[in-house]
Amino acid sequence: MKPAMDTPIIPNFEAHQSLFETTFEEYLIHQGVSSLTRKNYRSDLRNFLDWTANSFTAQQVASIVTHRDFLKLITKDLLE
Repeated sequence: MKPAMDTPIIPNFEAHQSLFETTFEEYLIHQGVSSLTRKNYRSDLRNFLDWTANSFTAQQVASIVTHRDFLKLITKDLLE
């Protein structure tokens, strides 16, 4: 899976995105969500992750090592 053209270079961005998608997919399967709904939610998640990644500053991007570092940057202020 290729990141969007305007996605900044975040260390292991594709790996982070893949981990989030896989974990979310497993949760949705456990909840009994239909395959079409899962497909649409994965697309929404990808778009959200791309948007958040494009909202980070260079300093924030440099601080990302793990998927938790990525998640910590998604703050209330970023979402407002």
